[in-house]
Amino acid sequence: MSDSAKKRVIENGIVVNFNKNACKWFNLFDMKNNTSGFYATNGGEKQIEGTTYFVDYFNEKLKLIMEWDEPYHDNIKDKDIKREKGIKEKYPDFSFLRIKEKEIDSTEVEL
Repeated sequence: MSDSAKKRVIENGIVVNFNKNACKWFNLFDMKNNTSGFYATNGGEKQIEGTTYFVDYFNEKLKLIMEWDEPYHDNIKDKDIKREKGIKEKYPDFSFLRIKEKEIDSTEVEL
């Protein structure tokens, strides 16, 4: 089992299919920037209309989409590039940021 998979938890016998640390980081981002985006623990992940894609963080006010990349994303770069392109086509006026978990300062949010 990968380290990122180990960080996902089982609650009431159900595997939670989102990264709780990413949600903590998005919450901290929102607090620091006096905003409120959608993510798994804050209104749910936003589905990109006309696709099967759900983004990790979506903020209409800031016109911002963020994706949280756990270390396993290093092995699926081609898939991520295709997915990112599809998302950018639907939201060309939005900024798209990739947050690499391994580059986050763990003193800000427990990882």
